[in-house]
Amino acid sequence: MARLMPLLLLLLLPAAWAVSSAPTPAPVYYQADPVKLAQLEAQRCNKLTKESTLIRRRMAGFNRPYDLEKLKQRLAQLEADYARYCSKAQSAAPSR
Repeated sequence: MARLMPLLLLLLLPAAWAVSSAPTPAPVYYQADPVKLAQLEAQRCNKLTKESTLIRRRMAGFNRPYDLEKLKQRLAQLEADYARYCSKAQSAAPSR
């Protein structure tokens, strides 16, 4: 009988939940906080700028040709990301 108890519980629990569960109200959806989003965009742009500066500094030093090619590829990707995300953020930002 002890071995049948867990099996019996597993069979009865879904039926008990179906009877007792009432319809739940629709969930409240996430509302974006514009201030928080602006902070996150500024952090992203700052990170892209710092990484771009670091890559330019590394490119000025002694590098092997394949290292330079990887740095150029990453720099092109960073510039594309900056143009995609940060040009809109800076044009929409209020001027001081």
